[in-house]
Amino acid sequence: MKLRTYTQIGRLFSIFLLLSISSSSFALDRITIGGITYSILLDHTLRVEGVQEAGEREIVIPDTVEYDGEKFPVKLISFNSIRSKNLERLVIPKTVTEIFRFGNHDYRNPIASCPSLQTIEVDEDNELLSATDGVLFNKEKTELYAVPEGKKGTYRIPGTVKEIYAEAFRFCHGLKEIDIPESVITIYDGAFMYCDGLRSIVIPSCSTLADGVFIGTNLDSVVFPEGMDKIGYEWFSYSSMTRFIIPDGVKDIGYRAFSDCESLESITIPNSVTSIGSLAFSGCKSLKHIVIPSSVTSIGEWAFSHCGIENLEIEKGIKVIGSAWFKGCDQMTSLVIPEGVTHLGSTSFEDCGNLRSVEFPSTLEEITKYAFRRCISLKEVHLPKFLKTLDKAAFDGCPLERVFIERLNIEVYKDFFDALDKSVVLYVHQRVLNKAKELYSGTVLSIEDYETGISHVPAAGSNNEERLYDLQGRRLKAAPQRGMYIRNGRKYVVK
Repeated sequence: MKLRTYTQIGRLFSIFLLLSISSSSFALDRITIGGITYSILLDHTLRVEGVQEAGEREIVIPDTVEYDGEKFPVKLISFNSIRSKNLERLVIPKTVTEIFRFGNHDYRNPIASCPSLQTIEVDEDNELLSATDGVLFNKEKTELYAVPEGKKGTYRIPGTVKEIYAEAFRFCHGLKEIDIPESVITIYDGAFMYCDGLRSIVIPSCSTLADGVFIGTNLDSVVFPEGMDKIGYEWFSYSSMTRFIIPDGVKDIGYRAFSDCESLESITIPNSVTSIGSLAFSGCKSLKHIVIPSSVTSIGEWAFSHCGIENLEIEKGIKVIGSAWFKGCDQMTSLVIPEGVTHLGSTSFEDCGNLRSVEFPSTLEEITKYAFRRCISLKEVHLPKFLKTLDKAAFDGCPLERVFIERLNIEVYKDFFDALDKSVVLYVHQRVLNKAKELYSGTVLSIEDYETGISHVPAAGSNNEERLYDLQGRRLKAAPQRGMYIRNGRKYVVK
């Protein structure tokens, strides 16, 4: 009895579920007739699912299709369903009422890959769709759905248009200019993606931009409306731009906003920016120099990972360098972490393979796990005086030869010493030399007796000024902090 009851409940649920599914999404069968593939829907209408690649220059979608003795009207065309490298003309019949994408109706472009397509035409008796100048719209021309990929030169969007739908201009490589009227209030996801012939674009004052609007473009200039305060999710990722100036007033640079812009050489971040999202500049391999302004208070994980950064400037004000911010920046050879930074996050500089020197600030309190893992050129580190936490794997995979410790704190260094390769020479101040030898079984020497290995440092000039150099032989440009320096070829310790 119970089994029968559960079975009946299951059947009723299945019927309810079937009835709840839109007739435009649930297909009974799939057929191919005349080189066009259709799905047969619950209401016995057809949805175009694709076309066979047969070299046709023209595709005319029929009003109705006869199959198995029954005539089916063609009602829908699936998003991305028309693919044909030779297609130049597409004709949509009066029976088609919608470009369909299950789950997201911001996508109305039926074209997937038709590089030769010049024009889209719609039967004049179609009650919901229309076309002008080969471009697909709704009937009232307030919504722009699709621009043929073969369109070239300049395109001026009609002044009636209020919404530019998702991926409407996708792969329009030949367009050099797009004129957007003030009537446009919404531009949906990826609207201009891979329009790599564009060099500049002006966004109207009332427009709202969705995600990825400029993916894969080659823009040098974007004029944003006054008051726009963010660069959104993936707006410029995979673009070919070489330089970009973020407008003053922008506060937020979103997730993957400029990721994988491999040609980007210069980016200007204004002092108005307070937040940089995860992966925002990841993979910008040509980006050699970056300045992070002091206004920035939040940066997401992997923000500058795998960039070509050689010269990194972090202005004072940032207290935390987070997880994987500069992971894989293998062109960086030296690093100066500014005063004020207290925390280095996990993998923050991991895989910076050419990093040879790191200058830590006196404010640094914590170096976490794998912060410098696999920095395979890093042979020497000078750890700051007020360090409170040092993960034993912070320098995992680094070929360290010398470690300098300004202040020996047993709680901080015990686990680190246990994990440290015993070939590494440890340098501490003379007063704690014996204590260090008790904690570390490798070689322990006095900082005061350290030989720099520098064979020659220029003597003072004719005006008798005293020049100071760090232990890598670089001349100091500012007053020295605590540490060891060279003056007139001799070592000096600043305490």
